Amino acid sequence: MPKITGWEYFKKRWLYYLSYLFIYILPSVMIVQKLIVVKTNTDYVRISFSGFILGLVYIAFLAKRIRAKIAAIKPGAMRILIQTVANIIPFLTVGFLVVLVKKALQGFDITVWAICISIFLGGILQAIEWIINRRFLYALEIDALARKEVDAELRKKELLKELEQANE
Repeated sequence: MPKITGWEYFKKRWLYYLSYLFIYILPSVMIVQKLIVVKTNTDYVRISFSGFILGLVYIAFLAKRIRAKIAAIKPGAMRILIQTVANIIPFLTVGFLVVLVKKALQGFDITVWAICISIFLGGILQAIEWIINRRFLYALEIDALARKEVDAELRKKELLKELEQANE
């Protein structure tokens, strides 16, 4: 496959990049806009928002590590209790979100539908882009695999030379 410039690559994949607008940027803007107008005149909403953020952080970044550490604990009552609490956290996060939506984010139900439609449109754009560029994308994938195999072969040869030099 011939080398192409970054601009040519962008022109070929512009639908793919446009889909990011619908999948990530527009939903993020809608959510941030709703969160900015949250009226936190009650502690209940503030706690719900904090709990929701903490739950998301747990789910996104800490859950895998914590589950591995829990699995390493000796079987017993404490392990069962800790596993149960760890299993509750995702549901608790959803609960905090429900309270947040009910109490503070008036009109958020319309925003949720708008976000779903936006993400769906982004997915449609990505599917269309894949149909249009399937040969190009396949060639890129094959090139990447070939590059990986060539790199592996070159590394094998380097290691063999190192072993030969070490044995001399």
